[in-house]
Amino acid sequence: MQILVDRDSVAMGDDVEGHQRIVEVPDDATVEELLRTVTPDVSVNGGSTWICCWNDVPFAVHASAWGEGRVWDQRYRTLADLPTDIPAGEGADVRTPRLVFRYWLQMDPDWLLAQLHGGHPLDRQALRTRWDAIAEERAVAAMRAHEPFVRTPLLDRATVQVLTALGARIDVHTEDVCRLFVGPQVWTVQRSHPVTWILTPGGVRGELHVRELLPQWLTALIGSTLVGTCALPDPVTGTEVEHRYGRVGVWRATGEEPGRQELAEFGADREADVALFQRTVGRTVKEVAAAYGIGPRPALTLELLVAREAEAVARAETQTRTAGGRQGPSRPLSWWTRTRTRARARARGRR
Repeated sequence: MQILVDRDSVAMGDDVEGHQRIVEVPDDATVEELLRTVTPDVSVNGGSTWICCWNDVPFAVHASAWGEGRVWDQRYRTLADLPTDIPAGEGADVRTPRLVFRYWLQMDPDWLLAQLHGGHPLDRQALRTRWDAIAEERAVAAMRAHEPFVRTPLLDRATVQVLTALGARIDVHTEDVCRLFVGPQVWTVQRSHPVTWILTPGGVRGELHVRELLPQWLTALIGSTLVGTCALPDPVTGTEVEHRYGRVGVWRATGEEPGRQELAEFGADREADVALFQRTVGRTVKEVAAAYGIGPRPALTLELLVAREAEAVARAETQTRTAGGRQGPSRPLSWWTRTRTRARARARGRR
């Protein structure tokens, strides 16, 4: 018997060429034998799960982890048991049965088969929603089990302290993932070399290409979300924005070839995030946190520093007069203060 085999594309570029092919199988083959010898014939990183359709009727789950397909309806044991109504299609005689593999990503095949065995409708969206929640629970549980053995977490201690002061709460923290609560929302920072993503319920907030910028950028994002008011001044480091294919890249000039470096990439609808990111480039975590009222204020201006030293000199003189010249001030003075005090004393002596 000849059958027409086809499958869904699994990634961009996989659909450049068609996947149809003609395969010959014995007329008396069982469904188990069919799905062991006829496969989607594609390798997917992380594995793949498929729904097998015979003449447009779904009847089995195929998984790369199994290396075979398994039916959930026990009526289908041999090829003769499968539906005989053949839909018209391109590339084959209308009398040729069709076996099509529908791609269901990396959904757990054992879980999916159990749902279908239990009578759950083959509703892709409903099953995907249920599976996503289960997959997240499993992933978080695996991270929790691994967390005690982490030596170098994704974020350093100083950054974690700043984020906590802003109101965020770290849930799970490993070398490549930090899951945290930002208000009622769950955010995930995930690194997959060389890119680091910040994922929120509202979507991907940014893709960082330079890991060293992550603490500042994450601090600014969480600060703007939980505090709201940002006192970050204009950018201290020059960057340029480049729009391409619905994306926005942020670059900075370098002294090495090719002359510039891409720092991060954003969606075309993330103009506010782009502007905020540019203000964090060239600043420390403490400087960014200070813009949201966390930690010490930004560095004092020279004028304010001179004014404060003048106040210290005046206090020192007052303390000296009060003590009758017999003892110095009650606390050590800075070099600046000591120098100014001596200069004023010499000036009084000349008068």
